[in-house]
Formats: sequence, C-alpha cells, structure tokens
Amino acid sequence: TVLKALYELKITSVFVEGGSSTLQHFLTDKTWDEARVIVGTNNFGEGVKAPQMTGIPELTFEFAGDTIYQFQNK
Repeated sequence: TVLKALYELKITSVFVEGGSSTLQHFLTDKTWDEARVIVGTNNFGEGVKAPQMTGIPELTFEFAGDTIYQFQNK
C-alpha cells in the first residue's frame, strides 16, 4: 500500500533502513532493487538476526573497517 501511494506521488526511489521484519517483507515480496549489507567487526552476541541475503553480491568493498556487500535484485 505504501509503495503504491509513493508511486502515485511519482516517488520512485526509497531508502529503507528498518528492522528485521520490515526488511524481510521487502525481500519476500521482491520489492527491492538494491541492498547493501554492512558487516562490522563487533560481535553483539544476542539480538534479532538480520534477514539473510541469497545470491552473490555484485560488489564487495571495505569502508571504515566494515565490509559492504551490494546485492542487485534481477
């Protein structure tokens, strides 16, 4: 519903930074074009797990000590 309303307003690019459940909905519904997974060196031990991306990243690079994996939904 939200994506349809944004499209009607001619908003075609949306940055989503949400919790695990929100991100999982976009992945399940395949309503995403690009995803960046940032992996740092800190280990929190507990908490809510992030959704798992499938496939091979289009691009992998380092930034400020983190590894960033960029995925494309084709």
